[in-house]
Amino acid sequence: MELNTALQKLKEYERRGFALSHASGLMYYDGATTAPKGSAGVRAITLGELSRISYEHTTAKESIEMLECLMAHSDELDPVTRRKASELYRDYERTHRVPIEEFVAHQQLCSEADSVWHEAKVKDDFSMFEPYLQKMFDSTKRMALYMEPDKRPYDTMLDNFERGLTASACDAFFDTLKKRLVPLMHKVVEHGDRVNDAPLRQSFPIAKQKELSSYLMDVMGIDRDHCILGETEHPFTTDFSKYDVRITTHYYENNFAASLYSVIHEGGHALYELHTGDELENVSQSFDKMADAVQEKIADLEADVQRREDFVGAFTHELKTPMTSIIGYADMLHTMQTDPDEQREAAAAIVHEGRRLEALSRKLLALLGLNEEGVELTAVPLPALWPRLHAACPDVTLRTPAAAPTVRGDADLLLDLLCNLVQNAAKASAPGAPVLVLCAQAGDAVTLTVADRGCGIPPELIPRVTEPFYMVDKSRARRQGGSGLGLALCQRIAAAHGSALRIESEPGRGTRVSVTLPVWKEDAP
Repeated sequence: MELNTALQKLKEYERRGFALSHASGLMYYDGATTAPKGSAGVRAITLGELSRISYEHTTAKESIEMLECLMAHSDELDPVTRRKASELYRDYERTHRVPIEEFVAHQQLCSEADSVWHEAKVKDDFSMFEPYLQKMFDSTKRMALYMEPDKRPYDTMLDNFERGLTASACDAFFDTLKKRLVPLMHKVVEHGDRVNDAPLRQSFPIAKQKELSSYLMDVMGIDRDHCILGETEHPFTTDFSKYDVRITTHYYENNFAASLYSVIHEGGHALYELHTGDELENVSQSFDKMADAVQEKIADLEADVQRREDFVGAFTHELKTPMTSIIGYADMLHTMQTDPDEQREAAAAIVHEGRRLEALSRKLLALLGLNEEGVELTAVPLPALWPRLHAACPDVTLRTPAAAPTVRGDADLLLDLLCNLVQNAAKASAPGAPVLVLCAQAGDAVTLTVADRGCGIPPELIPRVTEPFYMVDKSRARRQGGSGLGLALCQRIAAAHGSALRIESEPGRGTRVSVTLPVWKEDAP
């Protein structure tokens, strides 16, 4: 799947996912506030079926292809879209491990249990809820073990709410808190008679309490066009978007402070949700995710520093290796008596390593030049490149297409790109094995592909092959005069053309490297 296609699919994916979440959320809110008591059973079935549709949406083949494409091109995405892709892919990774019937049954059980809990609270009889509590415990534990079988189930569930939080971290935190909090609570209880809360426990008409709640929301600056206050047994806040936030409270005639504090508390949540950024709509609905985005930026900066250090280290190593060889052979010729065969061997080694240094410096300069200078894109008839490509790769059995369109690009840079890809393909293949250059046009875009049936690349290494100096097989690459800069240069050339390399490979079956370019139009800017 092309990146542009994946980005379009992402919008469709989000719209459908939001619609399913919206429908489920509305049913939950309705069940907790105004729905008839006897509707709990049918509502649980409906919510279960909605979760089935959501599961199928998350694990659909097209959804997986879209997410994998976005993850493969994460470096090309803006920070918000990159975070979307990361969160959605994580959701898929956890969801698809759970059998669908188990997933649906769990959602249905949650809905049934919630209705029973509300009734138990009203009747102050939690024995009603006890059987559901055990079922919920067992079902949640199974879900956690499906998602992460090697992890403590409680840690898996904690990670859903606070990324990286563990039971051991909670234990350490609460042990510290307990040492000071428990003695304080004992002192409060011992001196409870010093506080006279009788004024709070008079009769306060519910209608007047509702007026007070409305006044509080206005004072807090809560936008009443996008936030409403409902009544439920236990107060909560839910948001379907920044334009539709719901808070709830519970009124007690003889304790107006209960509702007073719950409106202030839930109103605080509402203020946050009502003021999330438009660019984060449907993406990050909590402070935790915003904190994750900051942490991700820090990690990106640290990774950038590490890449720079790796580049310098790799460059130093790649420079030192041929220099050591050249100096060693030169010293041998200078200080030792050698026969003609040894002299020829030493001279050949010096020439080989010298050419490696020359190729290294040439590619490094090209790489740095692409970083600093813009590229002027003009009309490039692809058939005109084929003779130059054959001439540049005389030892390669190369097959090029007979017909190809004119693209918008830089002819010399595109030739460099193709030369590097063709030479890499030849080095990875058996001697004399053909290397194919393929051309496919779809609308206003042309995809050039260099394909071989060589040794292939392990899938876990594909993301790294465009890093400067990275080599899958270092000994083979150096033996064949490789520097580890070819694919890095190709990636920069592709970027200068507004594109990116797409690498598909299978060990033992070969590799396909593609780049997509725009068709030349006379009126193009």
